Amino acid sequence: MTALSAKYGSSHGSADPSGPVRSAESADLDDGPRLPTETLARPKMRDGVIRAILEFIVQHHLDEGFHLPSEGEMVRHFGASRTVVREALRVLEEKRVLRVLHGRGTVVTSRDEWDILDEHVLAADLRYGLNSRITDELVRTRMWVEEELAAEAALQATEDELGAIAAQLELMRGFIADPDTYSGMDIEYHKLISHASHNRVGISVQFALANAVRLVRRNMHGLPGASARAHRDHEIILESLQRHDSEAARAEVRRHIQWGRELWRTMMSQEGDDTRRLANP
Repeated sequence: MTALSAKYGSSHGSADPSGPVRSAESADLDDGPRLPTETLARPKMRDGVIRAILEFIVQHHLDEGFHLPSEGEMVRHFGASRTVVREALRVLEEKRVLRVLHGRGTVVTSRDEWDILDEHVLAADLRYGLNSRITDELVRTRMWVEEELAAEAALQATEDELGAIAAQLELMRGFIADPDTYSGMDIEYHKLISHASHNRVGISVQFALANAVRLVRRNMHGLPGASARAHRDHEIILESLQRHDSEAARAEVRRHIQWGRELWRTMMSQEGDDTRRLANP
């Protein structure tokens, strides 16, 4: 597999299809970031190419207007067919990460255009975009949405809905020592609360945020004591719902998500002692 690289620099203005774009062919191919070299299993070839290109863009903080290597170079680099490369580029264009300028190559778009709730985009950001605000913005937005849905659920939930939330919480108790399973059940717990709000717009927004934040939850629950602490918070939230106390429900959900936000930020800064303290206050 051939090594593939392209020189990059700052971009001024937007990647207007009618304007000039920088040419990878004119750059010194021995200088600048390189697409990762990895052997991709054929059934997963397209997804592997998508992941590699996206991580290449995020890892090297490529600017809007950066001109990616040509389609032919990517075919040679990945050992993929032209059809697979074109499909990968089409998917990334749908995610608004890049723009294909027919006959002129492919350029990176502004991050403001990216579909930041997409699982591939978020995964790349979590892996390489530690200086990015995307994850923190995601968690803060989740806090704003879910605290209001919890307040509405405290007033609107039926006895059957409260019973379903309680049953989910009791089931979760048996998986506190299994972070991967618990993190998935955690998402369902919060979805049940959202459903009980009977706010259809809020439910749709919460579902989109919940799927995007799945990666954050999975990593956090892997910390010692994190699932046990989260479970205590979940019990307190349920108690406020059962009392039909909207203000308490709002405050407890906010406190719970704020704890998760601080835990995540500390974990990302790799301050191990503080991370353990936050997970086990």
